[in-house]
Amino acid sequence: HPCPTYSNPAEYYLALINTDFPGHGDVAAITAAFASSGAAAAIQTALAQDRATHFAPLSKSDLKELKPSLWRQFAMLMQRNLLENVRNPGIFWVRLVMFFLLSGMAGTMYIDHDHKLQDIELVGAIFGGPAFTVFLSVSALPFFIDQRAVFARERANGGLSVFGYTLANFLAFLPGLALLALVATTNIVPPTALTNYATFFYLLWLQLVVAESFMCLLGVLVPNAIMGIAVGAAFYGMFMLCEGFMVPRSSIQDYWLWGHYLGFHSYGFAAMVANQFQGVNTTSAQAILTRFDFHDVSIATNAGILAGYAVVLQVLFCGVLYFKHTGRR
Repeated sequence: HPCPTYSNPAEYYLALINTDFPGHGDVAAITAAFASSGAAAAIQTALAQDRATHFAPLSKSDLKELKPSLWRQFAMLMQRNLLENVRNPGIFWVRLVMFFLLSGMAGTMYIDHDHKLQDIELVGAIFGGPAFTVFLSVSALPFFIDQRAVFARERANGGLSVFGYTLANFLAFLPGLALLALVATTNIVPPTALTNYATFFYLLWLQLVVAESFMCLLGVLVPNAIMGIAVGAAFYGMFMLCEGFMVPRSSIQDYWLWGHYLGFHSYGFAAMVANQFQGVNTTSAQAILTRFDFHDVSIATNAGILAGYAVVLQVLFCGVLYFKHTGRR
């Protein structure tokens, strides 16, 4: 197939092997002929000489750099996530301002400067402070959806462990949530004269961890942030209705009891009420425990349920990442 005079060689040979054009050559025969030609052998020899001259054999340390271990991946991802949490104001800093304002409003609304508040009114502070601060977790969903695209691209390159990514992501947001819980607890507990500051903080932090884990799971299930925020807000609203404050558990209709036991709000609210009123030998405190049926509530058990809830959500998050977000088209 000689190239005609005054023709562009590149265009001629492209037309020769393009089966869309009439008069094209036998592509299979051309390929086989080139593979057995002296030109192909010369190219392979030149490539081998070039590798030997310019590229040294890879050492074990080089191979480790190309495919780092699970521990190395975890350490790098942990560092990256912590830096992202600090540098991106939308992840924690905006929420910190909202937590400060909302919890500050709750604390000053229930402030007991003249000792006129009754115990039953304090239950509103125990319900409202955690419920509405937990609700603010939906603001983190857009970040998780953005990270999903980064994860898919890195996993498609074959250098990312799903387990290491999940663990690093989970541990990286714990300090930020502890800061949010600390601000909310400080604004609510002292002004309202609630007791057991440390236990209140711990229970609120656990609820925030569960809420953040739930947002992680939604972030890998929904197609966009608007739908995720809507679904998350709907679930949190349902959990608030069913947690036992508006209607005590014993009075909830049978067809809504599943919402009471499914929602993590129920376990946090019960533990916080028990934290405040169990062991208080006053008529009003005992009446509150009787009204909400919290005499036998174990704070440690409910805290364990919240921790288990977070672990289950993280396992589901890891599973969805593994099977759904492979990075392949």
